[in-house]
Amino acid sequence: MSIDYAVMEGAAQSGLVVMASMDVGWSDVGSWTALLDGIGAHGTGFIVQAGETVDVDDRDLVVRRVNGRVAVIAPPQRGRMTAAQTIAILRGVSDQRRVEALLARCSGVEVRV
Repeated sequence: MSIDYAVMEGAAQSGLVVMASMDVGWSDVGSWTALLDGIGAHGTGFIVQAGETVDVDDRDLVVRRVNGRVAVIAPPQRGRMTAAQTIAILRGVSDQRRVEALLARCSGVEVRV
């Protein structure tokens, strides 16, 4: 049950809710592209499922799991690769250092680019 239904609708009916309009620059960061925009390392990101084949460029970043940790690697060369596990491809990242800094602040991560 959502908070909207469980709490807020009853509170609104009882006159206990005050609403106002404002612009807070909210982002749900619901995609890799939104994450890149949020940290100022603009680019696009997408998920590749295990077994799928994708074209990669030597400037792309690949996010994958290595021994239970998150790793970011650069493909050694451009071409086609088949994902052995679910991965994320980050393409056109304007500032790879921002991605590295974000991951360095997270626990249990490894950055190898």
